[in-house]
Amino acid sequence: RYRYGANLHSPENGEIIDLAKQLRACRRKGLTTWDQWVIMGKEAQLPVRVVAILAPQQVAQSRKRKAAKDRHQRANHSKEYMELLSWTIFVTNVEEQTWTAPQVLQAYGFRWRIEIVFKCWKSKLGFAQMFSEKKQPGPAQALIVFHLFLAWLCLFFVRYYSFF
Repeated sequence: RYRYGANLHSPENGEIIDLAKQLRACRRKGLTTWDQWVIMGKEAQLPVRVVAILAPQQVAQSRKRKAAKDRHQRANHSKEYMELLSWTIFVTNVEEQTWTAPQVLQAYGFRWRIEIVFKCWKSKLGFAQMFSEKKQPGPAQALIVFHLFLAWLCLFFVRYYSFF
C-alpha cells in the first residue's frame, strides 16, 4: 500500500506528482479510480503503478475518525492526509493488461487474508520455535506444514469457488 509522504515523480520529466491534487481533480470529474505509472522513491527510484480507488463513504469516515483519535496531542493530521484517507491507494508493478484497478483491490484483499492466516499459524502453532532450532525440517515438521497447507487450500476453494 501507499505510504503517506512517499515521493512520486512523473516518468516523462521527473517532476514531483502531488497525489492529493491529482485525486481531487479525479473527484471533480466524477471519477472513482486513478491509475498511473510513476517513479517512486528518493534515492532508489523505481517505476511503479499507483492505483487509487475511492473508498466507500463509511470506510472513509471510519478511517478519518481513527486518524483523529490516534493523532498526537499537539499535532493534527494535515488536510491533505485526511483527503487521502478517502482513497484506497495501492502500489504495484503489475501491468494494466494483467490486473484492472478493481482486480488490484481484489488481489490485495486475498493477500491480506493469506497474511492473516500465516500470522495466525505462526503465533498459535509456534512455527517460529518449531523451525528456529534446525536448519532442515524433520519429516514430522514437513508433514505438519503440508497438511496445514492442504487444509487452507480446501477452505479457500470451498469458500470462493464452491469447488468441493
